[in-house]
Amino acid sequence: MGVLTRPGNRRIGVAPRPADEAVRALLLEKWRQARDGGVEAFCADVAEQSVCAEDWHAAGGAEQVPRTPPRVVASEAGGGKRWLTVCGTTGTGRAYEGSFVAVLVDGRTVAELPVFWNGRRFSGVFSESEAPTTTSASRAPSPC
Repeated sequence: MGVLTRPGNRRIGVAPRPADEAVRALLLEKWRQARDGGVEAFCADVAEQSVCAEDWHAAGGAEQVPRTPPRVVASEAGGGKRWLTVCGTTGTGRAYEGSFVAVLVDGRTVAELPVFWNGRRFSGVFSESEAPTTTSASRAPSPC
């Protein structure tokens, strides 16, 4: 069975999701904001500011922000979201792997789960009514 498409090759019934290139660019922008501007700058333009701030503090605050950009090891998409699996080293030298999740909001690529150094991996999208979830990176094979 073929996939129904609209003019412009967009699939019918599939939520639009951010392009890989746009999410990678946003990841670097968010890393710079975290490194240079702190939690207020980092969480100012995300989908859920309060969740972002909670995740920031749970991940260890400004001290844990990576000093070098994350390395992208995978890109996946589904349910109107795109998530990158990333690896690197936190500001205190701890190796991490995690996810950076983005969505489209009014045509703009916006971070939904931006605290990528927290050691949590996004587990995917299961239905429109379910919220994004994360799993401990240690429970799944590491791509790093």
